[in-house]
Amino acid sequence: MSAPVVIWIVDDMKNDAFFASEVVEEVASAFRAELGVAPAVLWADGFQWPPFANFRASVDPHAPRVRWNDYPNIVILDLFMPETNGIKLEGNAFYYKLRKWEMAKPGKTSFVLLWSPYQGESAAKPFLSDVEKNDQRLIPLATKSSSLLRTKLIELWKRMIEEGDEL
Repeated sequence: MSAPVVIWIVDDMKNDAFFASEVVEEVASAFRAELGVAPAVLWADGFQWPPFANFRASVDPHAPRVRWNDYPNIVILDLFMPETNGIKLEGNAFYYKLRKWEMAKPGKTSFVLLWSPYQGESAAKPFLSDVEKNDQRLIPLATKSSSLLRTKLIELWKRMIEEGDEL
């Protein structure tokens, strides 16, 4: 396979994004033979759409921004942004804009892993109720656990290889 697997990590929390990138690298190394190339892992430190000019190639707020217009294979998406009075649901708007943009994509849409510890919050419930029943490529994770993320990424990698997704 010549094209890299493209993974977006959309998380405003640097430490969480860093842990996610470490898990991605670990899983990718286990599938190096099937992939042929290293994945392109891009971090967006906010929920702005479009993110294309605001990615960083590493989880470092001082890393230069890179432009990336290719469709992702996997998106690891946080849902909430901390505020002074609590948290605010932001990932839902990003998700809907991603899916709208992907309508022009040939082939399958990206897998979206919702990686947020606050999915039970009242603000997230209508969003989750709506998208879970209509999107077979959406995978809510119960926590921001590295081990859970690792397990799901391994499953996704195997599924993409078996289904012949555009890798």
